[in-house]
Amino acid sequence: MPFYESTITEDDVPEDLRVVFNEISEEDFKKFSYVKNYFKRYNKVMLDKIAIQQQKELYLKENKTLKALLKQYIDDISVNDDVMSQENPLFVQNKVTNFSIDANFPG
Repeated sequence: MPFYESTITEDDVPEDLRVVFNEISEEDFKKFSYVKNYFKRYNKVMLDKIAIQQQKELYLKENKTLKALLKQYIDDISVNDDVMSQENPLFVQNKVTNFSIDANFPG
């Protein structure tokens, strides 16, 4: 369970706040216990928000990759002006390709 009941001892309180902690009565401490519940809920919402943001970033990366793969696939199976303007080793017109081998290419 992410938010369990805990007890605060005097050792857990920083030294500069011990005087204030000792002045709070147990009744006052219980009186403001709703603040503890508020912060539990607030922290849970913040954790959920961070998890959703991380999931969104993951989906955006995956979407970008899938779009690139889809574009590559469509370019490979179609003939359009965009594909024809780029070098394409599969396109042959009048026994001549529009593909040139780079001089730096090993092989």
